[in-house]
Amino acid sequence: MWGRQHAAVPLGVVDVGSNTVRLLVAEHGKPVLSLRESAGLGAYIERDGVIPAAKLAETALHVRHFVDAATQAGASDVEVLITSPGRQAANGSRGPAPSTSVLAA
Repeated sequence: MWGRQHAAVPLGVVDVGSNTVRLLVAEHGKPVLSLRESAGLGAYIERDGVIPAAKLAETALHVRHFVDAATQAGASDVEVLITSPGRQAANGSRGPAPSTSVLAA
């Protein structure tokens, strides 16, 4: 039922992974926008167990840029998912919650 009523609503997902930050915006089940940036967080986690503050700030800028891009592409809602970096880094809790919904304004 939900799919029939909301299939035309563009939705976005930002995935923060160990090596990349990715954005996918889809409408009618088809990609409208797809972006990716290298993050390289996994190397820091593997070596030091933490993500340096500068790298956290850089990653947050990528996420903000992707949320803005999703909004410009018409997404009415953007979900930010933080996968292994949030679980594995000792300071992983300093970023957004592992799943954060960002409503496009």
